[in-house]
Amino acid sequence: MTISDFGYSETQKVDLFNVIFGGQGYVSTFFYEPTKRGEFKVVVTASKEGQLLLSQELKITAFGEIHAEVASEISFATDEDSFTASFSLIDEHGLAVQNLQVNASLGEPLDKANRIAHLDATDRSDSSGEVNLVFDVSNFDKLFINRSKFPENQVPNFMLFNIFANVTNLGSNNLVISEGLMVIPVKVQLARTIVQVSPTNLQITQGTTESFSFELNVLNQQLDPVVSAKVVYSLDGSNSTNVVTTDADGSATITIRDQELVNLAPPSANISFTITHDNYPTRSLRRRINVLENGIRIIANPVQYSIKGKTIFQSSISSLDVEVATEDLFGQSLTAMVFLRWSNPKVNEYVDVRNEGERIAPHTFTLDPTNLPVGTYTLNISAWREGIVSRQDPTTITRTIIITEPTFYDSIASAVLIYGAYIASKFLFIIVNFAKKKMGLLVECPYCRSDVDAKASNCSACGNTLKLSSKPADL
Repeated sequence: MTISDFGYSETQKVDLFNVIFGGQGYVSTFFYEPTKRGEFKVVVTASKEGQLLLSQELKITAFGEIHAEVASEISFATDEDSFTASFSLIDEHGLAVQNLQVNASLGEPLDKANRIAHLDATDRSDSSGEVNLVFDVSNFDKLFINRSKFPENQVPNFMLFNIFANVTNLGSNNLVISEGLMVIPVKVQLARTIVQVSPTNLQITQGTTESFSFELNVLNQQLDPVVSAKVVYSLDGSNSTNVVTTDADGSATITIRDQELVNLAPPSANISFTITHDNYPTRSLRRRINVLENGIRIIANPVQYSIKGKTIFQSSISSLDVEVATEDLFGQSLTAMVFLRWSNPKVNEYVDVRNEGERIAPHTFTLDPTNLPVGTYTLNISAWREGIVSRQDPTTITRTIIITEPTFYDSIASAVLIYGAYIASKFLFIIVNFAKKKMGLLVECPYCRSDVDAKASNCSACGNTLKLSSKPADL
C-alpha cells in the first residue's frame, strides 16, 4: 500500500495456498496515522514474482477531532437574567479552529434526564476559536429547580447541568466530534440569601429598660446586597411581629422594644426571622439572645469602720450605723431585702445582728460593738430580690470593722469627759465661796472650819451656836 502524499509505502506477504485451498479469505491490515487532515489517494497493489496481479486506487479522508477548551469553571446563579458560556474550539494539534457554527442547549446532565433543555443559544467561533453562547436564564429557577424536594433551609449551594453543543460545517474542515455531541459541564448556583447578624454574639441584661438593636445583612451567593428584602421578626412567645426592609446595602436594623424585653428571663431567648424577596426563596432562621442575669449592687457606708475599744472609765462605746442601699446593674435604684451576718458566726455571741432580721433597702442598721474584743471583724451585707437574685444565693459584699486597743491618752480623754463636769463644779464652788468670804457673806465656823452664812446663828455643818461679835452690813 502506498500513500504518496505522505511518502508512505508498506508491503506485506501472504500465503496464497492457504487462501485458495484453505477456503480462507485474506485481510491485510495497514496502519498509518496521517499528520494532516484532508482527502488522500491510496494505491493498493498485489503481485507475485514481479507479475502484477491487482492494482486499485482508493480515496481516503483523514478527519481531525475537536474539543472545547474552557479557561475556567463555567457557572452562573439562578438570580441572574442572562448567562454567557465562553470556551474555545481546539483541534487535535491544540490549534484554534475558526468559523465553526455552534448550536447549543442548556439542560440537565444526561444521567439525570434523557432530554435536551429548551434554553438555546448559538454562535460562531472567531479567529481565535472562541465561542460565546448567551443564554436567557431569567426563568431557569422555575423551569429546572424543584425546591420542594429540598428540606427547608437546606437548598444546596449548586447543581450540575450541561451545555449540549452541536458543531456544524465540520465536514468542510475535515473535523469530527468523537461522541457526536459536545458536552460542557455547567455549575448552577442556586439563588438563596445569606444572612449575617452583627454582632454575632447577641446578649442583653435582664430587666433592661432600653431598646435593644442589632444589624442584619442579607446577601446573595455572590455576596452582593439584596435590596428591598422583607424581614419579619419576633421574639419567641411574643404576640407581636415587626417588619423592616433591607436598604441599598442589604442591611436592616432589628429593634426589640423595651416592653418586649421586660419579661425576658435568663439564660436565653430566641428571635425568629423570615426573609422574603421576589427573586429568592423564602428564608427562615432563628438566633439566640443570651440573657444575662441582672444583679444587685449593694452600696454600704462607710466602707470601713475603725473605732476604739472601751477604756476603764467607759461602760459602752458608740454604736455603728451601717447605711445600706441597693441598685441594679444599670444604676437604677431598686428595693431589695437586705440582712447582715458576721463572717465568723461566733461574733454573734457579742453582737447579735440576727435580731435585726431582713429589712427592705434602703435601711440603716444600728450595731452596738461594745462587747466586741479588740480585733478585726468582717461583716457580710447581703441582698436578694425575687426574679433577679435568689435568697439562697444572694449578692453579698463585706465591710471591715476594726476595734483598736485604747491608748493611755484615750483613757485620759475618756476620764476628762466623764469627770470633767464634777471637777469643774467643785472648782466653781470654791471660787464662789472665796468671793463670798471676801464680801463678808460667809464666815468660818470656829468649831469645824466650815463656811457658814454670816447671818446664821448655828453652824449648818456641826450644829454649834455661833457667837459672832458683829453682824455684816446688809448689801
